[in-house]
Amino acid sequence: MAASRLFPRGFALLRTGDALEVPTGWLTLALQGSGWFFSHDPAVEPSLAVGEDGEWVLSYGLLLYAGDDVRELTPSERLVEALGRSEEAFLEQLDLYGGRYIILRGGPGDRAPVLYQDATGMRTVHFSETADVVASHVELVNRLQPHPLRTPEQGLASFLTMWGRTPRLGVEALLPNHSLELGTWSIERFYPRRENPYAHLSVQERVDLFRTRWERMMRDLVALDARLIMSITGGWDSRTGLALSLEHLDRLALFTYSTKATVTRKSTKLQRSLVRDRTLVEQLLQLIPPVSHTYFYTDEPKLRLTPGQREHMATNALVKHGRWLLPHYLQAFPEDHVIHLRGNAAAVGKSPWTRKRDEDSFEALEQERSIRTGKDDDDIPDAQRQEDFRAGYERWGYDGDLHGLHRKDLFYWEVRLGRWSAEICNETDIAFETCATMNVRALLELTLSFPLEQRHSSFFYSELINSAAPPLNFPGFNDYRNLYEITRDKGGDGAGSPTGLPLQGHLEIRGPQGHELLAAKGAQLIIPQEHFLPASAAHRVFEPTAQDGELRFTLSSTYGYAAAAGHWRCQVWVDGRMHTSWDGGISKAPVHVTVTDLRAGSIVSVAVMALVDRHATASWSNASRAQIEDIVFEAKDPAGQTCVALDAPRSTRPQYNADPPCLAPADLGTLLAEFFPLDEPTRLDVDLGDCLVPLLVVRREPTEDARVITLFNGAVDLERSQGQPVFQRSTWWQDIPWSQIYVADPGTIGPEALSLAWGQVSRDVTAVPATVEAVRLLASVLGAQSAEQRTYFGSSAGGFWAWSAAILDTGSRAVVNNAQIDWTRWMAGAVNELRAARFDGILPATIRSQYPTRTSVLQLWKHRKKPARIDYWVNVASDHDRVVDLPQVESFMREHPTLTEGLCIHHYEDAVAGHNPMVKADVLRAVRAADAGSAVPRGNPKGAPGRHVAETVEDLPELRWRPSEVPDFLNTAASVRHTIADPSGASLPMNSLLLRRDASDTLVVPLHGTLDRKKHGLPYFERFQEFRDLPHHVLFLADPTLYASPNLRVGWYAGTTEEVVPERIAGMIQEAARQLGASKVILTGASAGGFAALSLAPRIKDSLAVAFSPQTDIRPYAQGGPAKTLIESAFPGYDTVADLARDQPGRVDLSSLYRQYTGGRAWFIQNTGDEPNMRKHMIPFQNVTGDRVAFVLEHHCKGTNPPTPRRIRSWIDYACSHFDGDPQANRLQVRAEGQP
Repeated sequence: MAASRLFPRGFALLRTGDALEVPTGWLTLALQGSGWFFSHDPAVEPSLAVGEDGEWVLSYGLLLYAGDDVRELTPSERLVEALGRSEEAFLEQLDLYGGRYIILRGGPGDRAPVLYQDATGMRTVHFSETADVVASHVELVNRLQPHPLRTPEQGLASFLTMWGRTPRLGVEALLPNHSLELGTWSIERFYPRRENPYAHLSVQERVDLFRTRWERMMRDLVALDARLIMSITGGWDSRTGLALSLEHLDRLALFTYSTKATVTRKSTKLQRSLVRDRTLVEQLLQLIPPVSHTYFYTDEPKLRLTPGQREHMATNALVKHGRWLLPHYLQAFPEDHVIHLRGNAAAVGKSPWTRKRDEDSFEALEQERSIRTGKDDDDIPDAQRQEDFRAGYERWGYDGDLHGLHRKDLFYWEVRLGRWSAEICNETDIAFETCATMNVRALLELTLSFPLEQRHSSFFYSELINSAAPPLNFPGFNDYRNLYEITRDKGGDGAGSPTGLPLQGHLEIRGPQGHELLAAKGAQLIIPQEHFLPASAAHRVFEPTAQDGELRFTLSSTYGYAAAAGHWRCQVWVDGRMHTSWDGGISKAPVHVTVTDLRAGSIVSVAVMALVDRHATASWSNASRAQIEDIVFEAKDPAGQTCVALDAPRSTRPQYNADPPCLAPADLGTLLAEFFPLDEPTRLDVDLGDCLVPLLVVRREPTEDARVITLFNGAVDLERSQGQPVFQRSTWWQDIPWSQIYVADPGTIGPEALSLAWGQVSRDVTAVPATVEAVRLLASVLGAQSAEQRTYFGSSAGGFWAWSAAILDTGSRAVVNNAQIDWTRWMAGAVNELRAARFDGILPATIRSQYPTRTSVLQLWKHRKKPARIDYWVNVASDHDRVVDLPQVESFMREHPTLTEGLCIHHYEDAVAGHNPMVKADVLRAVRAADAGSAVPRGNPKGAPGRHVAETVEDLPELRWRPSEVPDFLNTAASVRHTIADPSGASLPMNSLLLRRDASDTLVVPLHGTLDRKKHGLPYFERFQEFRDLPHHVLFLADPTLYASPNLRVGWYAGTTEEVVPERIAGMIQEAARQLGASKVILTGASAGGFAALSLAPRIKDSLAVAFSPQTDIRPYAQGGPAKTLIESAFPGYDTVADLARDQPGRVDLSSLYRQYTGGRAWFIQNTGDEPNMRKHMIPFQNVTGDRVAFVLEHHCKGTNPPTPRRIRSWIDYACSHFDGDPQANRLQVRAEGQP
């Protein structure tokens, strides 16, 4: 119901005779002689029923019945009838009503009415004892009788999480599950009243009861003259609601908010999440009958509300949540009566705030309070907050018998949903009415009847989906059974007579090095450190099955970090063949595995396989550790072929029986070398997700020093190929002594094939990196585990591929012939065809600018910053190669002598051949020469010898690490840059520059402030020249936050919504100090860099921050300034920096951070000529730090500028030599004019 007015669907309760003015047009009725009047929005009609004994019930709002009474009664009639029987009967009926409503009950005479609200308080209720007023909205109470606004010192910041507190003093919110007696203002808890009555039922009985009650409500809902809309995402809540509502799909309109963008390297986590969600929604829509569905896109031009609508929304609601969607709602759903079905109440059944069963105490809940009311840190002493919390704990009945309902579950239900989520409904009221379809105590009680572990895993919601619409459980799997039925573990009904299946007592190592049996520990699965090598797998093998049946087990690991993605795979094997795998590095939740249709004698094993070489680090071996638990074998007659099913995200299944076989890159390492018959070319497809890469593999007789050569295609004759894979030079296989992999460019196959594609599948996807990774794993299977054993060859476009491969596979070698160095500079016809088909027709120069590492091997090389071994054979008789490509390479060699030490240019002249590739004999000769090491690189210019440190940052070598890797600060160059970067772009890069001084016990960490992005690129290392000759370790750190946007000039090292950068940086500094043996850590910076130094000090034990006129609060820079840009770029979920400060105060305000931490020693060096900084930053900070921070006042200059480089250096020298000394002894004694 579009209602762009104040207080839509609202109400007010007033004393008889009060001269208070309700909103214009509202209707008023007397409540049966009680002395109270009920006023309401005329758009909603109340229902009043009076019993024979004078008991009466008034219902107001949207009420949906979930009980089994088939009589056609109004809610008031049913409730007053129950009230006539008993108080308990009334409450039992109340538990069966969903929707968004209030209930008033009273009796004969002037007995005080009692008010109840819906299960999660979606119809908000606020009351003022002093004014004798109850109303739906806080500001409605205030308009009826003014109340002063709460100040920060009175708890304004965290009012939504401190029981019934509101922004108005004297106005309180009613929490769900409580009744309010008008006039006396007595509050009583009426739920829970007993132990959970459903816990004894079987899972199926609970599913059936839930569905019956749900369908009863839906019948009432669809009978209304209203348009029903439902938001749909890929999550459990909306999917459950969709599954249970399929019978009424013709009455529903669905919508999803998403993005039109595709995932790129620069995509934020939010953008990636929206894209993934859009993909899941598309899959779900394919599994249901046709339905009306609309997307609201975040990246479309934003619609705007009118000023009046904005004013109404701000008055109606106490929160801001997705307000950009409201004009979309109003445009898409303009009807007068619209009801939005929300799934938020389902969260109660997933226990999001309850981590452990034994946390059911005041102390545990009080700790939760300290987290949820952190916004008050700056304004209210913690002792006062604790006192307020305890008073609410007792006032709202948390100190009584809760009949087994966990206090944290109840706190989430009543405070999170009853306050925050309820206000979201008030916010969207201008567009439509809201109905949370699980907002029924009788349904919520069913969801809470399961053990905590099953609630955390959404077990019951999976069962509901499985019962109502099985295909929605796991989109994309086409089987007569849905995947959830197969993977259900023994935590279900417990039907049948299962037994165990023993594990064999050894750990079996399989891989290119052969087989080995090691002693196993219990049911543990682990990759031993010395075997953490590509394609090496550790198996735990079950004893052979004695009869036909089904095996179920759980694989549990507590590691699970995003940074470990791509390091190892977990696998399930049956009878020597791998059936499915998943990324073990990111899988923290237990994975439930079911192997069905086993035959007697079958052998099942579960394995972990390494994808990368980490055998030098014990921690990676420990991280791969998992436990095999809950092993159950149940005898059953097989119904088909053996099938393995599980609930791990993004699992893959090799298609061995396809023609040709098709595997994901990560599964290639599971193949045994024997999969490829000796000396027999064998086809294989690699599924990259976005495309298939055809391969032809030839396994040759293994030798002690196994080698593998990979050969890439150049241009393809489409008239001959007809879009089928072509493997150029594969007829040479008998003349090549090593195993071979031939790669067909995926862009040259299929109905949209091009003659030349250079691996470019689309504007967003290049196949090159993933193909190289797949070939690397496959080469390991063939015996080439070391990069030195892998060689890549290609000519022309194939040369582009091979050159790229050698750069991406560090330590390997490429032999290339007349390679296209930058394919956008190749012949116009081929380039135009590719850019029209794959790049939306944008110009070559634009492609080069937007995708430099995809178009130029030299740009890729520069980006990777790692040496590569390249033999570049170039025909100087070919005009294009001589004039266009060769000069690029020669110039790159001059500019990057260290990077190109392994590059050897071989000129030859063949006027007849021109750009055509060398003949077979010459190619094989070049490859053998490169393999033998006889191709000696040309002399390259060397850097000036004997320098202690580099003259500039650019002179220094760079080492690159993945986020999951620990940089080696000790055993690398004394002066080196370290870059920690996720190739997928999932996390911000971290850039550091280390100057190591082996005799020092001190580590100095300089941090920078504001950066002129027009003058300086990223990363930026401030004060390199001042500190380059410091006789101590120096670790310069660039601010990763600036990568969030090119518009960011200052980031305060705050990070983004997804990343708490100070925690990452603090961990890296501590690791560097540990490796270097530095017992003293000095953090230093000026202005915003000083903010960063102060923010890190409490996080790093025994550190000292030396901060020069530092900022201590980001909020003063919000008005159109850098803090506003920070919020827009790095924290897009917040409207202002004040919003961020309320939610995460430690990110914004150091005073709050220092209240949170007990440590943090610092020297605050303040320029007395900078009065604004003293007033805004130093004095407020000084009031909270105590003796942890020493404040040193000295005059540097007039205005906001750091000290001179010489003065900064003198302070750092003093700090290094007087780490525990008095900083006042180093204070400048010269006083500025006018200073005391």
